[in-house]
Amino acid sequence: MREAVIADSRSAFDSVAADYDLREAENPVMQLMRKQSLEILERTFPQGASLLDVGCGTGTEAIWLTQRRRTVLGVDPSPQMLDVLSRRAEAVNLQIPTRLLSAGHLMTLADDGGEASFDGAYSSFGPLNLEPELGPSLAALSRLVRPGGRIVLSVMNRWCVAEMVSMTVIGRGNRALRRARSTVLVTVGARPAEVNYPSWRQLNRALRPDFRVVSVRALPLLLLPYLWPALASHSRLFGALRNLDRILAPRRPFAWLGDHLFVVAERRGGAVGRAVTLDAR
Repeated sequence: MREAVIADSRSAFDSVAADYDLREAENPVMQLMRKQSLEILERTFPQGASLLDVGCGTGTEAIWLTQRRRTVLGVDPSPQMLDVLSRRAEAVNLQIPTRLLSAGHLMTLADDGGEASFDGAYSSFGPLNLEPELGPSLAALSRLVRPGGRIVLSVMNRWCVAEMVSMTVIGRGNRALRRARSTVLVTVGARPAEVNYPSWRQLNRALRPDFRVVSVRALPLLLLPYLWPALASHSRLFGALRNLDRILAPRRPFAWLGDHLFVVAERRGGAVGRAVTLDAR
């Protein structure tokens, strides 16, 4: 039964692929998150870098980086998402190679393409949360990314203080700690998806054998995408929260308490690759 749910989790986005980008176009919080993500990606990866986009979805970041002289291979478990990416790339005269593959099966790329075949890699807005363990994905990235190369991960966080407070305030206290459960079953389109929420401690521990953490910040800390309808008619409050978020999100302990953990880490030197390490619970 668990295997069936995991399989559904990896393909759940097929049913929402056609309209997926509309969600961001209509939500300023999501647009802000994307803007911050793109800024970090551009600063982290120089022009000419060969990059792996893990969970590339409809290709927003792959297209953006390719237009800025990076080379990107996109992998995703949803064929419909990859189809949208291909059509979007063709519309702007780009060709972005893709592969139908989940984050948990990245080791296939290392076996096929060889060690240290990318200058860097990134995984934006939660593809790693759809995997039952962080270990296999990070072990594969340790083989795929050259020593000294960097990875950028945005992973949905277990301890999201804005969600805990907002759910309590609106009288839904039973959902305030929903992410604290080991797994949460959510609905994406018409299909179930099993989501895992690691804490910063767990993610940091999983990274430590092969990656040195360069930076971590909350993305975001105070603003949540699903709260936008409530904020839409309060522009001054939204602006104040946005400015405060910018100040607090990179600072400890706030960096560990946002909607996503937004991490930049550097591949350690020495021998490439390691055995799979299980996620600490």
